[in-house]
Amino acid sequence: MTDAKAKLVDYAGKAKDATKHVSASLQELGYFEALPAFNRELVLPLKQAQTLSLKKASKELLQTLKGRPEDPEVGFSLWNVLGFYLSVIGAPIAFATGGGGLVSTISSASSIVVGYLVAYTLYWGVIVKKGKQYNLGMLVILAAYGAYCAFSTFYSIFNVPALVVFAVKTLTVMMMLINGVKLFSDRGSGVSLI
Repeated sequence: MTDAKAKLVDYAGKAKDATKHVSASLQELGYFEALPAFNRELVLPLKQAQTLSLKKASKELLQTLKGRPEDPEVGFSLWNVLGFYLSVIGAPIAFATGGGGLVSTISSASSIVVGYLVAYTLYWGVIVKKGKQYNLGMLVILAAYGAYCAFSTFYSIFNVPALVVFAVKTLTVMMMLINGVKLFSDRGSGVSLI
């Protein structure tokens, strides 16, 4: 066996062990238990807001923009689902504007997978885990992603479809942050972010 092949086999073994460790840790934290509920949210995003009317939706939007959402858990979930679907919509746009080759195909498909993982992790950390350390960690990650989306909006100034997707993603993240901060503050974390 060559030295390079031996290193590759060793690296693959270490990666496998690390993956098992991470999976066991996530299992211990209950990370995978909320997947069915999250998938229902993706399929039926308005299930929690069955009495949603245009008037109620506009009132909720205005209250959220004022930093006082009426139901921050429902609001967070709805904006999170919207954010995921924006990733799904953005994938074919990225594919079409990226030349349509193999790299563009892989990039577009992986953006949907990453979007799902991010949306689920945010759902799990804010809606399911209700603990202040999880909430705060998710809000920090969300704020960083929001900054990336805002930057990407300006970076995409000459690519109108990408500009629109990133602008709406930035709005989505902002709305999730407002709802998430409200949840964090309401849960008696001892720290107010508002």
